[in-house]
Amino acid sequence: MNIGAKARGLKLLELVGANVPPYTTIPVDGSLVDPERILDEHGPIVVVRSSSPDEDGSKHSMAGQFDSVLNVMTANELRVALEKVRSGGDGNPMAVIIQRQVSANRAGVVFTKDPVSGEDHFIIESVEGLGDELMSGSMTPKRTVVSDEAPPHFKELVESARELEQMLGYPLDMEWAVEDEVLWLLQVRPITAMPAPNSGPSYSRVPAEQFYSGPVSPLFFSIFSRLYEEEYVKPTLEALGVKVPVKGFLVRHRNHIYASTRMVHYLKERFPRIIRGKLGEVLPPDERISERNGASILFLVRSVGYLARHPLLWPNRLDELFYKRVVPELERSIRSIGDLSKMTEHELEDCYRKHIGLAAKHIDISKWGLGLYSVPSVIALERFLERHGFTKDVLAGLLQNIVSSTSEAALELRSLADLIRGERSILKRFEQGISYKALCTLTASDDRFLRVLDGFEIILLRHGHRRLGRDIVLPSWKDDPDIPLGLVCELVTTPSVTRLYEVDMKEIVRARLSFPERLAFERMLAFTLRYVRFREQQRYYLDMILSSMRGVIVEVGNRMVGDGTIASLDEVFFLEIDDVIGYLQGCDTTRLDKKALIQKALFEINDGTPGRYLRGTIDFDDVDTSPEFILGDSIAGDPVSRGSYTGHVRVIKDLGPGYLPEPGEIIVTRCIDPGQTHMMMLAGGLIFEVGGILSHGAIMARELGVPTVAGIQNATKLFKNGDKITVDGTNGRIILPS
Repeated sequence: MNIGAKARGLKLLELVGANVPPYTTIPVDGSLVDPERILDEHGPIVVVRSSSPDEDGSKHSMAGQFDSVLNVMTANELRVALEKVRSGGDGNPMAVIIQRQVSANRAGVVFTKDPVSGEDHFIIESVEGLGDELMSGSMTPKRTVVSDEAPPHFKELVESARELEQMLGYPLDMEWAVEDEVLWLLQVRPITAMPAPNSGPSYSRVPAEQFYSGPVSPLFFSIFSRLYEEEYVKPTLEALGVKVPVKGFLVRHRNHIYASTRMVHYLKERFPRIIRGKLGEVLPPDERISERNGASILFLVRSVGYLARHPLLWPNRLDELFYKRVVPELERSIRSIGDLSKMTEHELEDCYRKHIGLAAKHIDISKWGLGLYSVPSVIALERFLERHGFTKDVLAGLLQNIVSSTSEAALELRSLADLIRGERSILKRFEQGISYKALCTLTASDDRFLRVLDGFEIILLRHGHRRLGRDIVLPSWKDDPDIPLGLVCELVTTPSVTRLYEVDMKEIVRARLSFPERLAFERMLAFTLRYVRFREQQRYYLDMILSSMRGVIVEVGNRMVGDGTIASLDEVFFLEIDDVIGYLQGCDTTRLDKKALIQKALFEINDGTPGRYLRGTIDFDDVDTSPEFILGDSIAGDPVSRGSYTGHVRVIKDLGPGYLPEPGEIIVTRCIDPGQTHMMMLAGGLIFEVGGILSHGAIMARELGVPTVAGIQNATKLFKNGDKITVDGTNGRIILPS
């Protein structure tokens, strides 16, 4: 139900116990059913206000741009006001709030930070009477700056605003009114376009996007952050001779994961230049240090010494260890899990910790494959090709058509869709959409449906742990077979837009090399392909652990619902893992329901895309350096998946797990998570703002044969929905037709 940003803000204020005038929200697709009842409940006078889905985000506020109608007292006036507010959206969908109008003695807005300078003090603007003239800009308010103690008549307001800021985790502004000495809160929203602080610890979304690119639930973050910090960050730094506390290396801000830039500084100081790659791009502009040669000899000594002490991590043994020991163990462990519904609370806790142990072993091996071999081997191969006069696209061609288990799942869905397309007598049924239950029913009377079901069941057996994202809030294909079956139905309606690249780039390179160079190249390429595939395989199996872990969480959630601890199953994903473990251990759970509801409201109100970097509570981006061009021009980026495709643009600034493009659209987004492979199957081309040839999105694009260009800064601002462009993934260019 889409109620818009303003209504979500009111819902949050209610949950935290703020004094909010009674209101009714009419969703975007809703209608006014009983105006007399609403007036009886909220009258005698109401105000009708807009609540646009795009209104009042932390990047852009639309305060004052849509109509509000005051002094509504009759049913007919209410109908007219509703129509006026909705028509003010210029065709955009608009939810509406009908709220008791406060007869204010004074009203205004409070900012928890200076919106112009970013200074850490409160600013209160107030006027006598209603605050509509202040919001419209037709009256100059009285301005009060609060640095320490608030004046007595503003003390309650400042305390409420401070509490909300701490809860949301970023600066906010809040509309308020006082009626007969009673404080009413009317609206809360992020402060827009805050200046970035000049000092303080920095965080970046860029490295975190390689693990999870979209919004994450509180529960998933509480699990994932501990695993990442203890099993990935800490051992990596210790291997480099750095011993520092790692708690807090990951933070969650506006539903997105940020990683501390301290890690990048440590790596840049210790890595030789050749394997730093583009580490500097992870840092905010004012922290990007000049390239130095780095301690190459010291790094080499440390690396060799560490490998000498850990022979299982040698390059010829690490991936073998992973595939022959780690993967079989996790598969056996997951298969051995019994009926969760029959387990005691103690057994469920042990089962959860068993999953954490499996994930820790997985990460303990995979991080070295990624850090020691996957990234350095690609960089070394790239440098080899450059020295022999080959252009960037050759590397992408050499890495094309590697097939991992993730892309196998996607290609098997495509093959099933092709099978259905060949059975014209049943094709229409799938084009209309079909549920798993309906498919099972149809098999009893028609063998053609049975063949489809058999193929589908094989996919579920092989890849049933796959989900539309990494967050455990999302059900697996096995949990909800309608998800992959729905993807098959989408694929049935369009011919395949993915294609494997047929040019043998390896032979082209070999033909230009001497015999010794050819031998070195072939060994280097074989090693690189081996560990590029490893990069995706390790993720596929980590997702298997997380999907199984989700079953434990769902069982605990069902028990919480059963005994009234929470009201609905989805609330468990808005708790933290300590809350879940505490429940199993018999701790006090009386406040969990309210905590879950507040966290869910915070999740919904933070539905935009935050800035690339974070300091304190302020997220910010690079200075906009978008290239300018006219029709017929082209923009250079990085070629990461070969091929060329011309089509229409679909800009997605924050790619949600359930998003499906229209078949053949060119998706322009910041980056893509492998959990969104389903989306890539339908895309004609891909454009990424960030990520290089080894990003997960680039690897999956090559495996599926989708032309892709990366490194187009601010692409989501540069292009508009419907633009017709050509993605030249071979040469790394975006071309606008003349």
